Order: sequence, then structure tokens, then C-alpha cells
Amino acid sequence: MRPPVLALFAALILLCTTSRTPCQRIFRQRFPGSSADINGSTCVNTGQDARLNPLGIVCWLQRHCSYKSGDEPKLHKHDTWAWCVRPPYLVCNWRLGDGHYRMVRIGWRYDRNWHGFIGPGGAWKALPAPLLYY
Repeated sequence: MRPPVLALFAALILLCTTSRTPCQRIFRQRFPGSSADINGSTCVNTGQDARLNPLGIVCWLQRHCSYKSGDEPKLHKHDTWAWCVRPPYLVCNWRLGDGHYRMVRIGWRYDRNWHGFIGPGGAWKALPAPLLYY
């Protein structure tokens, strides 16, 4: 595989194992007990959302790759998507038939409560309006 294909494949695997997607349910069925416990999670700044942590890899990566920073990044914003190079981050929104938006994000997101970048990570959510920030 060429590097860009490998990177896209790795991003897809990360997205499928860290958010509420159909492949998350399949992963949980095949690897029971791989979901991160919300209360005892070892992921960085875990909220109330469900997460998968296959073999502890996602939380381990987040513990070793997340970092504190008081400087919020400047996103390059467009109508329904935004991106940043350093650290790598991409968020895209698609309008759904019911008026909501499908938000997909991947990379290091800035968490204002934690005051730093958390990643690598991914999310797949339905929202009432497009999300164009971290």
C-alpha cells in the first residue's frame, strides 16, 4: 500500500473504533470487553459518550499523544467543513434528510476544558447544526 492509502485505512479503523458507528457495534460483538469503561476509563478527559478501546490501543495513544496548550489553533473554515494542519484535524458535516447534520471528525481536537489537544481520535455524530470548531 502507498502511504496515503495506509493513512486513510488507519483513519477509518480509528474512526470505526472510537465513535458510534455501525462498525463499532460489529467490533463490540466480535471483541467483547474492548469498550472503554466511562467511569474507569484511561482515555484522556473522558466525557459521558461511549468509546471503544480495542486492546487498550486508543486510550494508550491518547495518553501518549495528547498535550496541553493554552493556544487554540486557527481553523481554516469553509461552509460545512474545517481543517487544521498542526496538529492534524478535519471536521466535515453533511445535511441529513431530517434536517440534522452528520458530523465526522478525525485528528487532534482542542478541548477548551482540558486546555489542550486530545488525539488521535475520531467521532461520527448526528447534530442539529454543523460543527465547525474543535
